[in-house]
Amino acid sequence: MSTNMIFELYRHRYALLSHQYTKSQDELDAILYAFKNLKDLDSRWSPQIIKKIYNLDNSPTDGDAALEYYLGSFSSSKTDFTLPNYKYDEYSSIATTLVDQHRDLRYFNRVIAYEAPLLAKYKKPYKKMHPVQNPIVIKYNKWIGEENHPLNSKISVYIDLDPFFKNLKFDKYQKHKFLLLISQRYNFDKNQLKFSCNKFSDSSQNVKYSIDIIKNLIRLSKSDPQQLYDLPLDNRYFLATKLRKRKNPLNIAKAHPFPEEWKRLDLAPTPKTDLIKQFADTFIGRPQDFVA
Repeated sequence: MSTNMIFELYRHRYALLSHQYTKSQDELDAILYAFKNLKDLDSRWSPQIIKKIYNLDNSPTDGDAALEYYLGSFSSSKTDFTLPNYKYDEYSSIATTLVDQHRDLRYFNRVIAYEAPLLAKYKKPYKKMHPVQNPIVIKYNKWIGEENHPLNSKISVYIDLDPFFKNLKFDKYQKHKFLLLISQRYNFDKNQLKFSCNKFSDSSQNVKYSIDIIKNLIRLSKSDPQQLYDLPLDNRYFLATKLRKRKNPLNIAKAHPFPEEWKRLDLAPTPKTDLIKQFADTFIGRPQDFVA
């Protein structure tokens, strides 16, 4: 066995394993043992150089760079190397791409047939979260096929406030202060808190930031809650949001009729004169005038 044969065996193993190949310490020990048992081994093939060429830690300064640095004389001595003439006996670039795609397809078919069924032992029945025990719901956004979409990191947080207050044992003062703090994020119809976060580039960071906001709201609600109890809740923003969703303007007028006590009869517009009715009452209503 020679050094070239060791390299050829290593490249052959790398090509056979393809996607499943990973560097390991056991493989490196086997290569070092093979070099150690070679007869008339060149002094330049020391274990330190072999470790750098193998590059177990994937260092940018090792691997091919180390091979060129330590053993440059081997590559520089082959200056007369030329590529053989193309004899139209190889696949074209497009054909090579199709072969690679077919190879990948067969690889995943083998995974589906032989490895995927092994995951059945890890399956568990789905249990829906209890709304009282888990009042906080976090929804993620995912744009399929667009990994770098700016909204992939956006999250939305929904909190059902009835079980939320019940779990935290809030009294009426703490509830009122909490609703004042969340302001326009409160939904009066659903009794729900909703807000979204897209401050950071990763969704996990946005979740952590949102949880910190909720913790700060709980802490502020419990500190001197009676201080703001006399302030009423402002629901004008919520009514305006509901009105914007109604497309028919007549529904908006019915939802907010004009107060009767605001009407002033003295400022009411005077009715316009109906000339046709006046003419009919004057002449048609008195036929004796025509007879005379």
